[in-house]
Amino acid sequence: MKNVFVIDKVIKKKLPEGLFDGTTDIHAHIMPCIDDGVQSMCETVDVIRRFEAAGIKRMIMTPHFTVGYSHNRKPAVTAEFFHLNRTIMQTKTKMKLDVAAEYVIDDGFMSHKNDGFMTLGKSNYVLMETSVKTPESFFHDGLMQVCSDGKIPVLAHPEFHKFNDVDLFLLHLKTGCLFQLNILSLSGYYGLSVKKKALHLLDNDIYTFVASDIHNLKVFLNWISRIRLNTEQIDRLRILLENNNTVFK
Repeated sequence: MKNVFVIDKVIKKKLPEGLFDGTTDIHAHIMPCIDDGVQSMCETVDVIRRFEAAGIKRMIMTPHFTVGYSHNRKPAVTAEFFHLNRTIMQTKTKMKLDVAAEYVIDDGFMSHKNDGFMTLGKSNYVLMETSVKTPESFFHDGLMQVCSDGKIPVLAHPEFHKFNDVDLFLLHLKTGCLFQLNILSLSGYYGLSVKKKALHLLDNDIYTFVASDIHNLKVFLNWISRIRLNTEQIDRLRILLENNNTVFK
């Protein structure tokens, strides 16, 4: 039996059928023409239909809030989502939609705090990312600003960055920061070094959440089909998907 378990940890499998049944995607760029995500209502509806067919029951639209998209502010995005959601519901989809934001810690970050941070679902979680241009001290200040507002930072795709295990542990220890895996990071889409790091962080239970971070449906479908994980990694992915649903509890 021991040999069977050892082999099972080595053999890589496709993502199993039903893996996403009843789950929530907490990070998706499917609000049309508002950032570098989908660029038409037709694309938005296509994504929703494909994700619904995969078993996903809820999606949170998370447009970039950054200097590069200075028009993306809480009042405007909330109003846009209200009208968008009404239109999408006319397609008879059963998908439940919500809106939040992916905050980039940059020169415009403090203005978003003044608007009031948009959180994931009913939680106090604020989705954030850092760019390669963000000074380390500025990044930590941004996290502390979220914490001082009574919120919990969720760092999107730490596998993209040069954080090591100690860095991530200290971030969690100092700020309570949680970490979100991009599922396509497991496919090699972002490069082999990102894939290697994502698998390492997954194997070591660093992540709390997993999300699509979808920008383009064709790209997403192409690369998610290439993911191969062992049984233990798939089980860890199931836990992250279950955690996603907690943002609405």
